[in-house]
Amino acid sequence: MRAAPVVDSQGNLLVGAETPSVNGNQGAVCSLHPADGGVRWGVTTTGAVHGLAFSRTAVASASVNATEDVVFVSANTGAGAAKEGRLSGLLATTGQTTGLAPSVCLDPLRPTFAAPALVSLGGT
Repeated sequence: MRAAPVVDSQGNLLVGAETPSVNGNQGAVCSLHPADGGVRWGVTTTGAVHGLAFSRTAVASASVNATEDVVFVSANTGAGAAKEGRLSGLLATTGQTTGLAPSVCLDPLRPTFAAPALVSLGGT
């Protein structure tokens, strides 16, 4: 495990992992219950997870704009010198992906090795 765990607003622990594979590295993000450590959900990621960050943020859904708990995932796809840095977002409640477009949040020239830094730009 390379990513430091984060805690969401409900006290659930979110952890990221790396899983070596034939085509480079893959990873996973899991949400664990605070009381007993049981797995709430787990999802496979495109790339080895190197960082996690949590935020309560506005998310556009099909029906309404809402404020949701989001875990941002910093990961690397590929292997060796061909690693690419990637940023994605998952809903902390379900593990579903957010509207954060993976193709826009990809740097084919630079791998990432840290959690994303989050800053508030105003509002509530």
